Amino acid sequence: MNRVTISQGMLRWACERAGQSADSIVRRFPKFEQWERGEKQPTLKQLEDFARGRSPTAPKRLTGRSQRAA
Repeated sequence: MNRVTISQGMLRWACERAGQSADSIVRRFPKFEQWERGEKQPTLKQLEDFARGRSPTAPKRLTGRSQRAA
């Protein structure tokens, strides 16, 4: 398993940008608090899942509509 070094600040920024509460993130990613404290680093797969799940707006291919108002 390849681990990815990511700063605590970057993790916090991603959560704030997505408007997610710490509780909702921890429910989806139980090791998030350990990542944030720097105790563990996520695997590449975990980080990819985190990035997809934290997107502020879903891509058009997922919603079937444009992100912009028509």
